[in-house]
Amino acid sequence: MMGNNLTKNRVSNGNTVVIYLQNPREKVWGQLCDITSAGVSVNGIDLNAFEDWMRSLMTGESGIGLTASFIPMWRVERIILDRAVAGVPGLEDQVINRTGLSLSQLINQADSFFNESAEASDFDEHQN
Repeated sequence: MMGNNLTKNRVSNGNTVVIYLQNPREKVWGQLCDITSAGVSVNGIDLNAFEDWMRSLMTGESGIGLTASFIPMWRVERIILDRAVAGVPGLEDQVINRTGLSLSQLINQADSFFNESAEASDFDEHQN
């Protein structure tokens, strides 16, 4: 039973995480895509922009979004799982409560939109 609990609490690809960075000091929230000795790949957003991003999701505004980023390991101070603590919901819990969608669903939705836009753009270019 204890081993299962340790596995559940392990930082791994696909987890929603907060990454603490140095030089300059920043925090990035998002979905961990990959972690290697060279660095961390994440699809996320600067934690300072989280509330603005949430507002843009709720109002349908564009301009603020998640970005796929590679962060060199020398900048990574620590990585923590985004979880509820002492009854305070985690950031992804807040996203789900406000939008009804998980971070993975929002990423997939954005990817679908981007792919459809790119295909439409390719179609327009071939028409001219």
